[in-house]
Amino acid sequence: PDGFPFPDALVMTSANHGGAPICRETAHARKELDGICGHILTHNRHIRIRADDSVVLLRDASTVPCLETETDVHENRTDSCDKHPLADRSLENPKRLHVLRRSRGMAPLPHMLPFTCTGTVLGMGSELKNTFCLAKNGLFYLSPHVGDLEDLRTVQALEETLRRLEDLLRMHPTCIACDMHPRYTSTALARRLADEQGIPCIPVQHHYAHILSCMAENERLEPVIGLAFDGTGYGLDGTIWGGEVLIADPATCTRFAHIAPFPQTGGDAASRECWRFALCLLYDLYGDDTAQERAKKFHIQTEEITKIHLKLTQKKINTVLSTSAGRLFDGLAALLCGIQQSYFEGEAAMCLQFAAEKRVEEGQKRLNTSLRARFERIFEEACSSGNEPFVIPTHELVRFLIEERLQVEDPALLAYLFHAGLAIFLAKTCEYASEKTHIRHIAISGGVFQNTLLEALVLKELSKQNHIPLIQSTVPANDGGLALGQAFHAAYLRKTDS
Repeated sequence: PDGFPFPDALVMTSANHGGAPICRETAHARKELDGICGHILTHNRHIRIRADDSVVLLRDASTVPCLETETDVHENRTDSCDKHPLADRSLENPKRLHVLRRSRGMAPLPHMLPFTCTGTVLGMGSELKNTFCLAKNGLFYLSPHVGDLEDLRTVQALEETLRRLEDLLRMHPTCIACDMHPRYTSTALARRLADEQGIPCIPVQHHYAHILSCMAENERLEPVIGLAFDGTGYGLDGTIWGGEVLIADPATCTRFAHIAPFPQTGGDAASRECWRFALCLLYDLYGDDTAQERAKKFHIQTEEITKIHLKLTQKKINTVLSTSAGRLFDGLAALLCGIQQSYFEGEAAMCLQFAAEKRVEEGQKRLNTSLRARFERIFEEACSSGNEPFVIPTHELVRFLIEERLQVEDPALLAYLFHAGLAIFLAKTCEYASEKTHIRHIAISGGVFQNTLLEALVLKELSKQNHIPLIQSTVPANDGGLALGQAFHAAYLRKTDS
């Protein structure tokens, strides 16, 4: 291509357009890739099942605090950080893994759970990063990464891969579990297959499935306090959820707490326009006039666009209340780092994380003054409200950051303080929930926890309490792990032994 720095180099990549499934047959590849590649490498063996590259992060042991294992608690001892499995720097320790996409080399290796169920269960997965899961006799086979179901070709690939794995594993569903969202393609497909085969279809709430996937990976059948933080999911009340604290077991869940809701204007099409969420946060905190003034100082958008957007928010036109943690990160990326738009999923949140990681030492020193006490005081005041579900006072954290930014405070330092403040609030919420429920296990899941800084800070805060965190390693914390959680729930409802 023009401008390529190595014009004589041979560049090889997987045979697919961006967002489309990998081509499986030579004829299909020639048709799909005509005009965009010079040569196609083929083979005389058929590709039965597509397998994208797996994508993995490694946890930095230096940022992961010493955590008590359940054995340590029962034996009333705590191993040193050097002996703790999370501190093992070898690649052989699976707890060091942070799998973002589970595919080639990992799938469909099964997870085993200590119960069996009647028949075979299919978890259909989510709309984005779709995978599915087939479960029988305590074995849960999570499929390779399928992809985003916005593309019809990916939906066809999903059906094709499902049929092939059913035949390969000799597992044919007698029950299907799916997401609750009524407009998801995966939900529509699950209902169609259930109707065609005359089998039950069980909807599973999105964030509950996140927590269940973490429980399944950790073989946890008893109740947990679940931290489920992601971009968006259809809530039990029909609203947009995304920053949730759940009390969950394999059969049921309740919503204990959530981040402070804020207006979200523009719908799904605006999910990559970070400036919209910045304006929504400003409007939620200050109202129309002050929000315009703050937006002008932060150079978020032109004055005309700002006025139009704030008017839409005020009149609630194409506007919903949301507890999306992902959109909260996007809005703060715009307010603190000037990020106007994400060109790929999670870009703004990544920029916010990278900025924060530049000021870790300075941020820790700032917290150790009176700032930690201030955050804890804000949380205690929120507890006195008696709200059910409890509202985590993230709006007050945002207010603090905005006021500090107006004083020309270093945006990278404020990015760190946002991560640290949120971690303090989450750990305090877990402590609050534990006091009411006597549950000590904390399951952590959702795409927001792919942010390794946030995960490390939350684990560090939880380590100060008498809790046992459960983290995800070999199953994605993002939507790529939802199918396992869905199948776990449906299988548990149909279990045949105790």
